[in-house]
Amino acid sequence: MTLKAIVIGSGPAGLIAANSLLDAGYKASDFVVLEKRPEWQRRPQEISLMACSSARLRKWGVIQKMEARNQISPRHGHIMMHWDDWKTGKNLSIAYGEQPGEYPGDLANVTTDQVLDDGTHARNVNTTTIGDTERAMLDAATERGVNVMRGVIIDLVWHRDVEKYEVCYTAAMGERVSLGIPDLVINCEGANRKFVKQVLGPRHGVEILPKAPRAVYFVCVNVYFPSPEERLRIMPSGIYMKTYGQADFSFAPVAGAPSRNTEPDQAIWVKLRPEMLIDTPVWDGAPADVTLSWKSGSRSKVIEQYAAQEVKSFLRTMFGDGVAETVRLGEITTPIHVRDTLLSTATAGKNMVMFGDCFRTGTFQSGSGFNLLLTMDCNALKTLIGSKESREAAFEEYTSSVRKSALRWHERNVAAFHSEGVPPFVSHAERAEGVLKYKNYPEFVAKLVQPTMMKIRKEQPRL
Repeated sequence: MTLKAIVIGSGPAGLIAANSLLDAGYKASDFVVLEKRPEWQRRPQEISLMACSSARLRKWGVIQKMEARNQISPRHGHIMMHWDDWKTGKNLSIAYGEQPGEYPGDLANVTTDQVLDDGTHARNVNTTTIGDTERAMLDAATERGVNVMRGVIIDLVWHRDVEKYEVCYTAAMGERVSLGIPDLVINCEGANRKFVKQVLGPRHGVEILPKAPRAVYFVCVNVYFPSPEERLRIMPSGIYMKTYGQADFSFAPVAGAPSRNTEPDQAIWVKLRPEMLIDTPVWDGAPADVTLSWKSGSRSKVIEQYAAQEVKSFLRTMFGDGVAETVRLGEITTPIHVRDTLLSTATAGKNMVMFGDCFRTGTFQSGSGFNLLLTMDCNALKTLIGSKESREAAFEEYTSSVRKSALRWHERNVAAFHSEGVPPFVSHAERAEGVLKYKNYPEFVAKLVQPTMMKIRKEQPRL
């Protein structure tokens, strides 16, 4: 029996696509999700889910599952930035409380700027891990009857007469099975873009743009403390980043997700110098998909020593002397090539669309890609699925919609982490127009953090 739709990939994008099909009136028997991984794999990276994203997850029952499993922080708390005041030696805390009435659930009207707005992000956020979120999404989808076929090798067969793709797969036993030519194939293969590079690009002229994208290189280092209690005392659960050549740091906490509070390790991202990557394998993809424990290659030892130096410098900057001596460095990732890219088109033939990281990559903001996927991208897919227009017109509208949001996202990324001297999450401390650049950490504190704290103190009532 030929299916109405086929989803390639069971990651976050694939699961969002599956739930979107059900929301649009498809029956679970009308489509299938194909996945090459034989087993589900948990990814431990922390993410922040904005309220506009959480609304859709709550509709699917995902948030409820995570709340029952004690895997997600409540929205009715606050996100806080901690900065080491270089003059007084004290921590400065800047907190935003949730504003009632923001993002009541009408996701159709959310703009890219609202999704990625740092101040709004700070006020309306659930914190958790991408692995826990993906697991809850998978459980919610399968409970709705979605069929996820694992451990299959997927093959796309082009039919020139109808300009559509037939989807076949080979199971573990070696039997090749055809699923026919569906009305819609949603390609959610992720940042590796195997089919885009090997099949869709050569046949349809689908290009990865720009040809020479702006790029940054990172490694992720796991830092182990003597005990989980010691880690929580010194380094609360969160996402910490160190900017190369500066004392700047940034921190997005995940203190309300108790599943992380029993682990003694904390990941720290270290920005590498480009010249360090000569003859070094570079993992080309999204940061959330990295695999730790990389110890091979002629340059790995040099990078490991450099990362250790930067991590210890970061710990001293943030927590003072002595802390760096109590920890040990564990697994380190292959160098990660973070690039802002998107495809020249989001469609191929008359039944193939690209969705999620398959279409656009590039972020280092915690959860930004996921939030965009659950809002702007999901809205575009929903419109495509329910469109009464011709397939050609619907495909053009879909490409225009996801391209517009991706370009705006990339524009913000340049200011967020590509620009020299601008550490991520800066605008959590104070809202400002345009790009703010700081030569070093003391200048950052003096020009941004201290004025913000003075303003907060003046607004506080006197006792």
